[in-house]
Amino acid sequence: CDIYGRCTTVQPDLAAGPPPAQSARLLAPSPGAVLTTLDPVTLSGHAYDWKGLDLLFVKVNERTAFFKSWRDDETGANWDFTWTPPTEGIYRITPLLAEAEGEVPLQEMAVSAEPGVADDLPFHSYVPLAMDAATPTRHMSFLPIAHKPVTARDIFTGTTAILYVDLTPPTVAIETTLLTQEQALGQQVVELSGPVADATLVYMVEVSIDGGPWDMAGVASGRWRYPWIVDGAADGTRHTVSVRALDVADHTAEVTADVTLDVVAPAAGAVNYGYVTAAGATVPMRPGDHVVDAVGFVVTWEASPDDTGSTRYLVGFSTQPVPHPDELTTYTTPGRHTEPVTPGDRRYAVVRYMDEHGNTRTVEAGPFFVD
Repeated sequence: CDIYGRCTTVQPDLAAGPPPAQSARLLAPSPGAVLTTLDPVTLSGHAYDWKGLDLLFVKVNERTAFFKSWRDDETGANWDFTWTPPTEGIYRITPLLAEAEGEVPLQEMAVSAEPGVADDLPFHSYVPLAMDAATPTRHMSFLPIAHKPVTARDIFTGTTAILYVDLTPPTVAIETTLLTQEQALGQQVVELSGPVADATLVYMVEVSIDGGPWDMAGVASGRWRYPWIVDGAADGTRHTVSVRALDVADHTAEVTADVTLDVVAPAAGAVNYGYVTAAGATVPMRPGDHVVDAVGFVVTWEASPDDTGSTRYLVGFSTQPVPHPDELTTYTTPGRHTEPVTPGDRRYAVVRYMDEHGNTRTVEAGPFFVD
């Protein structure tokens, strides 16, 4: 209508839209449900096909567990069957719709094959054969009739639903109770970690430090990891760490341990460098020096101020800035280390202070050249 009230009436064009889609899905138990027993359970769902239902297969973890066929033009129908979980685990329930070519032997059945038996064997049915004898007795026998295999085509895969069967709690552990530089993730951050497992699925792992609030840890590949920010925690202190794991059935496992922090490397003492002449004299040198009369390089080091008698010293000269472990010699006391050199050599000096837990402070210098 316009502003003057003049109107025009037309009939709508009811063009046919696309037909409804096929669908097949599990309705009960609801997808994601957790079963905590191995008791039989009824699986039920709904199937729809605008062309008319023909065949329905329901697979549990890729193995056919239920079959149903229709012989009329029914487009929507409910289905159900009894399923017994064989063990704990994750089960994927997938209904499939298909059109059939061949003879459909049964209207509806649950499939329960022995392990190792293929689920595509031809169906057999047995029909009675009555025979009249000369006497008043009647003999009854059964003849096996093998049906032609049914070929499914135009297969439609319905919505896959996951069911969890979880009977037992998870297991969790704290892998190390001594945190050193090996567990350091950066300044003031160390990693707590350990194994975690569940027969079905680990839902969550949480960590509590010294009775504090629970905080979520990461879980991957059978391990949990937690970045602990130790800002303000003194080196050498002990802390109570609790870890708990929950599975999809809300079963819980918890472990507690005393964890010691030792992430600070020993302080370095004074380190000096020199070279030995052919006459046996020791001459001081600095990084970058070129020397012409050297037959050996020398490095001396003093004890770590933190040394309690357990510090080791790994010392050597390397052709590369980062030495190979085989190029370093281990000492238990401060001292002097000498290595022979020849003209054309270029060397880097390395002194590593290592405490009893493997925390290391490295002093590197160089290069030093022999001309």
